[in-house]
Amino acid sequence: MYEAMLGARGVIGARQAGAGFGGCMVALVQAGKVQAFERRVRQSYAAATGIEPEVYPEQASAGAGPLRLA
Repeated sequence: MYEAMLGARGVIGARQAGAGFGGCMVALVQAGKVQAFERRVRQSYAAATGIEPEVYPEQASAGAGPLRLA
């Protein structure tokens, strides 16, 4: 999966996440290239392993900030 992700256009970086069991990979992808990245990863990984991967595109939020009480 790592090789499939790094070989896809638009990838900025990729890594394994979680507790080290290999079940989750995370990639940062350039805006506007997510769909092409997803297609390429699905094709490459399925061709290499015979397994159809699950891909969940997400977008970062603004995150936490100060809570203002009236």
